[in-house]
Amino acid sequence: APTYELRYPDGAADAEALLAHPGTGRLYVVTKGVFGAVVYAAPATLSADAVNPLRQVGRAMPIVTDGAFLADGEQVVLRDYGRAVVYDFPSLEVVGEVVLPRQEQGEGVAAAADGHVLVSSEGPQSPVYDVALPAVEEPRATPSSRSREGQELPEHEPAPRDPTAWYLGIGLAVAALLVLLRALRPR
Repeated sequence: APTYELRYPDGAADAEALLAHPGTGRLYVVTKGVFGAVVYAAPATLSADAVNPLRQVGRAMPIVTDGAFLADGEQVVLRDYGRAVVYDFPSLEVVGEVVLPRQEQGEGVAAAADGHVLVSSEGPQSPVYDVALPAVEEPRATPSSRSREGQELPEHEPAPRDPTAWYLGIGLAVAALLVLLRALRPR
């Protein structure tokens, strides 16, 4: 089978969700960001001989561990460790949310044709749960402002990098260094 190299526009990212649109097969990658996920679209036609640049098309909930398109391709469900959120596609407006059954480490989601999702966890003999999605609300975007798959996706400005994570990381590193230096100090 061919392999495809995908490249983020702004450097490497942690991602656990790879989605394929049910109508077109186009791939989407959803990052696993603490302050929110970024949704990227792969090119409509992938090249096995060249790098395929990803393009940011929206943002979503934090800590996305998996996702799936619903059967009609007009909505996508993303999950984290304890909840699933349904988004209109491609506007990525939230249209519903459901708390998931408690799992040791909720990592998987698959959409069934009947409007339910199957959710799973890591590890051998982990249970799979059949979860009914909530009745979805009308998206906040008007139908005329939404584009559908097969049309050009809207270009989104890259999300500004939130410096909070950097400041928190630097603060923790400095605190750890001070504790280490104090522990190594001769008495």
